[in-house]
Amino acid sequence: MSTFRIRGLLLAALLPFTSMASAAPAQPPVPAVAASHARAYVAAVNAVGGDAVEVFHKAHSTPEIVEAIPLTVVADFFAHQRRTLGGVDLLEVRMSGPDTAVALLRTRRYGALQAVTFNLDRAQGFKVIEFDPGPAPDWAPVDGPALSPADIGARARVFADRGCAAEAFSGAWLIAKGRDVLAEGACGQANRRYDAPNRVDTRINLGSINKMFTAVAVMQLVDLGRLSLDDTLDRHIDDSWLPAAVSRRITIRQLLTHTSGLGSFLNAEFAKSSPVRFRALADYKPLVRGETPAFEPGAGYLYSNTGMLLLGVVIEKASGQDYFDYVREHIFRPLGMNDTDSWPLEEPAPNVAMGYFRALDGEPGWRENTQRYLYRGGPAGAGYSTVGDLHRFALGLLENRLISPASRDWLWTRNAPNEYGGGFMITATQAGKNVGHEGFYLGVSTQLEIYVDKGYVVAILGNQDWAAPGLGDAFRGLVAAGP
Repeated sequence: MSTFRIRGLLLAALLPFTSMASAAPAQPPVPAVAASHARAYVAAVNAVGGDAVEVFHKAHSTPEIVEAIPLTVVADFFAHQRRTLGGVDLLEVRMSGPDTAVALLRTRRYGALQAVTFNLDRAQGFKVIEFDPGPAPDWAPVDGPALSPADIGARARVFADRGCAAEAFSGAWLIAKGRDVLAEGACGQANRRYDAPNRVDTRINLGSINKMFTAVAVMQLVDLGRLSLDDTLDRHIDDSWLPAAVSRRITIRQLLTHTSGLGSFLNAEFAKSSPVRFRALADYKPLVRGETPAFEPGAGYLYSNTGMLLLGVVIEKASGQDYFDYVREHIFRPLGMNDTDSWPLEEPAPNVAMGYFRALDGEPGWRENTQRYLYRGGPAGAGYSTVGDLHRFALGLLENRLISPASRDWLWTRNAPNEYGGGFMITATQAGKNVGHEGFYLGVSTQLEIYVDKGYVVAILGNQDWAAPGLGDAFRGLVAAGP
């Protein structure tokens, strides 16, 4: 999947709580068909053989989705869910809007709560047009007794060991309250060819977590008066990137909030090209030049890797520095993030993990992602870091050491109805407001979560497919039960 994100899995683009229910606020009635979708989804995750996946796809999705998305793609998704989560159980279904249903699930591997959101087509009998696995919503109960920080650290180790033993997780993880690291660990192989194990200080690919670095760099330049959020893009890029007729319609604010209407440079032309063709930001011009907004800028939401790439170009113009030099000098070095950078694939940087994706096409085993990925990470994603460095980055934000409080608060303000601020994902969870980002690609599965209300930081860097979400759900439940 040519994307750096997992949340918002658009198929169009590719224990019952009975005692709790009586005390919960009155909810809109759940259409029977929405509950049916949830049951079919659970059956597809749990199925080993049989036709449950095909039933979910063909009987519960709109005809347009069935035609656009091959059954093999859907089957791969459910196989990954089953492998990493060990299966799921349905707890409750609620409507969160007139055409949106949320299913609360419990994962069998970790015993954690998870949600799946279904966007439904009312005109076609509430059939599914999109489904999105993600964190348990803020209305979900705190699952278990109150925990001390020490308890949270101890239980986090148990969950991580469980994921590692099942080979559902490979990588490194950390959970902290403020500056105090409650627990951290690593497992799996950084390099399967040479039997090199992951360590806590292993540098692992970030996926879209880089987007937060880009957003902070932009706001530093805003704080210095070198940029304005309302600047139009044509003030900072020339028509070798986009025609002025397009760039003058788009603002810096819209690029940060994914409301520009631009899409992703990780397109068909990128997929058929050699990664070494794209060494510098300017090398991506041929992939960007023909893009036009999918809607009038500001009128909708479309997650955009192209938008973040162009913000990197804006940073270069406003700062007078190469993008990579700028973030290294103004974000990484001031915070002591000495193991964070965007090393090219051919550079023999030490202690760097390979990424591995599971072959689900009939061939057994794992595959390295080196021939499927970017030559070098950049403004939209794919740099490298450690869980310790991500903790340092979170502290730099919480302690206002990178940007002004006003700029940070703007980045951390949700743009309704989207679960996105400016370069940061914003989620209302059982544990309160959660800001951060996740990364998703072949062999990349990562999360950085900053729990603003409670002061916890969770960093998970997985170097294999779908490693982070299940463990992240388990950690989120621990934070919800903590002080």
